[in-house]
This record gives sequence, structure tokens and C-alpha cells, in this order.
Amino acid sequence: MAYKTVRELFEVVHRWQKRVTAFCEEVAERSADEQTTALMDYFAAHERELGRLMSNYPETVREGILDTWIQHTSEDELRTFFQKVDLDPDQSLDEATAMVVEFDDRLRDMYRTLSESSQVPPRVQAVFENLLDAQEWQTLRNAWSATESEQFSEGQP
Repeated sequence: MAYKTVRELFEVVHRWQKRVTAFCEEVAERSADEQTTALMDYFAAHERELGRLMSNYPETVREGILDTWIQHTSEDELRTFFQKVDLDPDQSLDEATAMVVEFDDRLRDMYRTLSESSQVPPRVQAVFENLLDAQEWQTLRNAWSATESEQFSEGQP
């Protein structure tokens, strides 16, 4: 298992979120379909918002948290995901959506693992628990929005 500071882990996750955000924006730009554009714009905004979560912590607390060393394996799972995934903006909406959902699932798994690890200090566990809660809330919002969009496009109340 690798050791990293929370800061290093967040920097890696931030780089990956930027890649997914850029991918979603590119799919939206290339699409002539309004539903695809709206969905990818929504995913891009979701990734940007999750990338800003750490800025909500006061600087003094954040510095102490970010400099904490932790042991984990989840980062390797995310790295493997990006090595195998095809970030082709010309892929179908279903493929693009599946890729974004899988990325978010892997982030959620990493946050859950770190929030429950007995080797992670409690105040750092709390940060990962907050990130997990935000990720899960955003997933619920996405599901609700997708349902609303489908009902609207089908003319259902």
C-alpha cells in the first residue's frame, strides 16, 4: 500500500476530475442533440462542484488535514480506470454516461474506504465522509434530474 498526504491524493483526484469535466464539455460541444448537451453540461458542473468541496474548509483546518499522511489503495483503482477508459468525445451518449457514472462510483468507493478506515485520523475521516455524502447527494440529484427529463420529454406530468 502507498502512503500519500491528503493534499497529494486531492491533487490527483482534482486532475482526474478536470479530465472528466473537459471530456463532458467536449461531448456537449460536439453534440447536436440538446439532451446530450444538457446531460454532459450537467455532469461537467457536477465534477467542478465536487472539485471545489475542499475550499469550504477554513485554511487553518484545511492545512492540518491536507498535510496528514494516509495509507490507501483506492488511488490505484482510479489510475487503472483511467488507463482502460476511452475518453473519446465521439462515443455514444450511453457510453459517455456510463464512463462518468463509473468514475463517480470509484470516487465514492475511495471516499467510503477512507472515511471508514481505522488507520485514518477521525478529523480526516470526517472530510472523506463529507465528500462521500456530497458525492451521494449529487448522484441522487442526477437520478432525479434524469427522471424529470425523461418524463418531460415523454410528455408525462
